[in-house]
This record gives sequence, C-alpha cells and structure tokens, in this order.
Amino acid sequence: MARGGVLVRRLQALQSLSEVDTVVFDKTGTLTLDRFTVAELHVREGFTPEQAWWWAERLAAHSLHPVSRAIVAQARERRRTRHHEVAAGQGRAASAALDVPEWPAHWTVSEHPGQGLRAQTVLGEGGPGELRWGSAAWCAAPMHTQAQARLQVSLADAQGWLATFELQETLRPETAAVVQALRARGLALHVLSGDAPEAVARVAQA
Repeated sequence: MARGGVLVRRLQALQSLSEVDTVVFDKTGTLTLDRFTVAELHVREGFTPEQAWWWAERLAAHSLHPVSRAIVAQARERRRTRHHEVAAGQGRAASAALDVPEWPAHWTVSEHPGQGLRAQTVLGEGGPGELRWGSAAWCAAPMHTQAQARLQVSLADAQGWLATFELQETLRPETAAVVQALRARGLALHVLSGDAPEAVARVAQA
C-alpha cells in the first residue's frame, strides 16, 4: 500500500475495510476530470460576453473550487487568443474584445460557504461596486434551457444577475472500469454532490 501511495494510519482500518458494503463517491474531480469547459454562456441584456469573462476571471481567481479554476484557465486562454489576434491586426472585432474595464484597486473579497464569493469596493473606485460569483440562488440567476442538465456558475452585480456559465464535465477514463469492478464485488454505489440533482444524475448515468 505504501508503494501505491496509500498511507495507513490505523491498522484497524484494514479490518473495517473488509466489512464495507457501500461506496459513496464525490463527483467533481473524483468521478470526473478536474477540468471543465464552458458549453454555453448567457448574459444580461446590455452586458457583453467579454465583460462576463473579464469579471468572472477576476472573481474566480479567489476560489480554489474546480469550477472556478476551470473558468480562470479558460478565460486566460481566451485572453491570450484575443491578444494574438490584435497583434496580428485582425480587425476591429479583435480590438473591441480587449475593451473591458479595469479591475478596481481596492476590492474586498469574502467567501460564503455553499453560496459563492462576494467582492465589494469602496466608493469612488469605479467598477460595478459589488459582484457575486457562485450558485444560481446566490446570484438570482434565471433558469436556462440546459442549466438543469449541466453544472452552472453565475455572476451578479448589485442590480442582479449578469451572466451564467454552463459547464460540461468529462468522466475520468478509469471511472467506468472502477465502478464495474466494485459493483461486481456486490458493493452498493452512490454519488454525493452539492451540484444540482440533474447534473449529478447525468454523471451517475454515464
């Protein structure tokens, strides 16, 4: 077990392990890869997708959640692509993609467990004044067509909902084989997740 990277803290655990009849899996990053891709982006009227990516990246950078890390990584990749397009002189559309507000200098970011993040700035700093990043309820997000079947994270300001990112998850390559092996041993299998039931059911079925 040590060679396999498993540390046994109590020898009694080996005896207990032989009596296990149920296995409960975490979903995100355990059954699925610790990576997500944005399948669809919804924004409030008057708010652009580029603004949504800009503010989402800066807020998500304060979170260690896999979804936030995925948003930051994809946002940075998009930004690199836009800069390359501008450097290559590919027209006004590429240049406009970089026309986004500066991140205010003095932001206070707080985490609210089970809900998300809140960022606030002092008066006179510019920017939206307040931003929230996290669950649909936390951001007062409307329900979109595919939102129930996908993992989602939303963005809001003091006036309400701004944007919703719908994400796709991919099963780990070894997940199906592990599940089949455990089921063959007669174990009951479950998934425990804080995500929407529809999103969890989609992964469980897969």
